[in-house]
Amino acid sequence: MDKKKSFARGLLFAVLSAAMTLLASYIAYILDIPNPVIVLVIFMIGFTAGFGNIPGAVSAACIIFYALFFFSDDHNIISFSAENRYKCMVIILSLIAIYLLVALLKSRNDKTYASLVELNRKLKEQNHTLEDESDRDALTGIYNRRGGDRRVATCLSENKDRSFQAVFAAMDIDNFKQINDVYGHAAGDEAIQLLVTKMQEAFGGYSILIRNGGDEFQALLYGDSSEVMEKKVLSFADETFHMNSEGQEFDFHISCGYAFYPSQADNMSDLYHKADIALYDVKMSGKHKALPYTWTSDTRRPEQLTLTVSSLSNNLPVAFMIYRADDTEEILIASETLLTMCGCSSFDEFVAYTGGSFRGFVYPEDVTLVEQSIEAQIQSNKREIDEVDYRIRTRDGRIHRIRDLGRLIHDPGLGDLFYVALYDRDATNRTRDKHV
Repeated sequence: MDKKKSFARGLLFAVLSAAMTLLASYIAYILDIPNPVIVLVIFMIGFTAGFGNIPGAVSAACIIFYALFFFSDDHNIISFSAENRYKCMVIILSLIAIYLLVALLKSRNDKTYASLVELNRKLKEQNHTLEDESDRDALTGIYNRRGGDRRVATCLSENKDRSFQAVFAAMDIDNFKQINDVYGHAAGDEAIQLLVTKMQEAFGGYSILIRNGGDEFQALLYGDSSEVMEKKVLSFADETFHMNSEGQEFDFHISCGYAFYPSQADNMSDLYHKADIALYDVKMSGKHKALPYTWTSDTRRPEQLTLTVSSLSNNLPVAFMIYRADDTEEILIASETLLTMCGCSSFDEFVAYTGGSFRGFVYPEDVTLVEQSIEAQIQSNKREIDEVDYRIRTRDGRIHRIRDLGRLIHDPGLGDLFYVALYDRDATNRTRDKHV
């Protein structure tokens, strides 16, 4: 089809060039213009440069015909005087030379133009590729915050009809720092990649997936009813994600807050804000679930959101630790109160002093009694509070009598753990005596 169009276009230009050259020749002859061939050569150059070689060649042929007509005896195009024959030969050869030169220059110009067009096309493709790459998260391939914001804004601006519905979800991985600390950052990256794969499977093509950074994600779901999209979000947040990273197996979950467009928010900024508030509600109520934004969410006091596990554990009136309920008895967390009780200035110093083990924390003569109590609790498999008294030796050699309130729990990612609250019985007794 393109070849037929190109042929028809070339034929039209050829006919046009012939008609215009012959018309110009006739006008030059009637008006008796001196040196008319020079004027006509300008037509040939213009047709060759503007419309191509064939229209130029047709124009040149018409000029040759006019030269033969003009210089022949009685305009019969056959017989010439010697002088006119020489003039015709010069005109014809000059015309051919000029035509070939113009055709050559046009060919080079066309090639240069085609090269520039191709170069411009490649530059546009590269710019598009670079722009797309700058909008993408390197680890997961989904949109980063910049690209996600632009894509969400475009989606909402293109769907301003009130019948358009969407659900915007803000989510993150529960206890992600713990995953990095215990299993390593490579395992954390794999967990993020697994989560994105599951998001793509769960939410499908009618979604915009965004990684804000770290373990924080956003998703805009559209193309369905609010009820159906909400069910997808709730189902996804209810999942348990299983990881196997270099032989280390663990499970993780997510927390998710979401808001509805346009019923709860009719612009991107408001939508983001309300989904974040809903996510805070999830954090305050135990994680591993999804909650929608409600008007009561806005009544949440900002100071409630600043409380962390660290601030709580370090400011409780008792010491606190978590350690593994296995043969290693590895201490994972120790509160500032416990470090002070043991005469240590940092957790590293505490680990060096105890060997990083609960067994190293207990006074040697009391280890057997304490371990029997622990073993009895593990065997009973009842998550009741275990209470046991024993002694510890502080880093500076002092002996303290400790009361231990422990509970055995199972963490999906870390396995069996002991959560232990401890208080110094001697310090408590001294306080009581002081107030008696």
